[in-house]
Amino acid sequence: MAGTGILALVFGLLGSRLWRLLAWIALPLIFAHARGRLSAPGEFLKMLGLRSRKEIQEEKYALKALRGDFRDVGEAQSEAMPDPASVLEAVRS
Repeated sequence: MAGTGILALVFGLLGSRLWRLLAWIALPLIFAHARGRLSAPGEFLKMLGLRSRKEIQEEKYALKALRGDFRDVGEAQSEAMPDPASVLEAVRS
């Protein structure tokens, strides 16, 4: 977007007035986006079916859970963790 505005300014000085019109459109949009008042590109990309990295990671995690990759996690942790009573006895002796 910023590159479009700069190129439109340069081409507007060197060439057609149409490039100036593009600069008049692109540069206020850049300013509005920088101020945080415009998030249209994100919504537009979602409309096209593109997803963010976070959404993709969440879907991969859900698919792993459905496949059963985390089924044995609780059992592995319980085997690795010693019994609290045996730890207390070991500390006392």
